[in-house]
Formats: sequence, C-alpha cells, structure tokens
Amino acid sequence: MEYINEKYKNLRTSLIFVTLLFFLYKPAFADECNIKFDKQYCDKYGYCFFEKDGKKGVYHKNSCSILADAEYESIEYFHLFNKSFIMKKDNKYGVKQYLPMEEILILPFEYDSVKRYSNFLLKVEKNGKFAIYDAEKNELTKFYDDIEYVKDDGIYITQNGKRKHLKPFSSALHKLKIMTLFLATPI
Repeated sequence: MEYINEKYKNLRTSLIFVTLLFFLYKPAFADECNIKFDKQYCDKYGYCFFEKDGKKGVYHKNSCSILADAEYESIEYFHLFNKSFIMKKDNKYGVKQYLPMEEILILPFEYDSVKRYSNFLLKVEKNGKFAIYDAEKNELTKFYDDIEYVKDDGIYITQNGKRKHLKPFSSALHKLKIMTLFLATPI
C-alpha cells in the first residue's frame, strides 16, 4: 500500500507543478511582443508575417521569437509543421527551415522561382529550366524545359519540345509516390 501512496504523491506533485505553470505562463500576443513593424498578418497557427520598411519577416506570436528578420522581398509557407518557408531575397528564391536555436538553408537563394507542389515537394526554376526537389535538399529530377507534377499520375517532363511521362516506379518517382501517399493518408 505504501507503493501506491508514493505513486500518487509523485502524481500529485506533478499535477501541482503543471497547474502552477499553467497559471504563471501567459502566452504573448502580437501586440505584446514588442516587435516594431509597419504591417502584419497572423495566421491561426501563430505565425505572424510582418513588414518593416518594405521588407518581410516572420515571427511566432506565442513565443515572440523572430524566425526571419525583415530582410526578404516575400515569404510563404513551404511546410508549416517543420517551420520551412519559401523566401525571396535579392530577386532570388530559396528555402529555409527554422528550428529552435537553428536556421537551416534547405535551398540556396539562387533560383528564379520556387513553387510548392506539396508539403514535401518543390518545383524550382533556374535559367529557364525546371527541376523538383524534396524537403531534404534532394534533387528528384534533373533540370528540364518544363516539369508538371500530377498527384496521382506522376511527373511529366518536357525537353526539346517532347513531352515524356516518367515511369511511376523509377527511383525518384517512387519516392514522390510514397510521399504523396503519406500526405494523402488521413491522420
């Protein structure tokens, strides 16, 4: 019986601690973060996209932590839950991921455009040619005149005026198919 009492004693202590944290912790809101900006838009996930002197940045309103300073021409989500953003700087696009205490450059700022196909896939343009990359910096296709990704059908490439369908189980496309199925599966 003593074991059970000791077990409940530890549980009670934990509950008291969590309750104290709940009442002592006060989440910050956008106007409480003391971040100076000209305009802002906060989404339902707590990310605030702000503009200062014509440049854009992003911060998280609950922690008041600035993910990206106002030094970008544009910022948009690439993958919301791993805090990755497509950004434009000096007229070139790149992708950055923001982790606690770490900023990871997924794609360098050398692309003419970067478009999001899904939470894990990007279509990039460089010198008028296109390729597909994933969220782990892997080039899934070479650069072609054009690339079209069709969710349930795969990739169509155009090179020298000829359109070609990549086979569904080529290594790159197989990886795309697995990621697409993963994303389409309800949680």
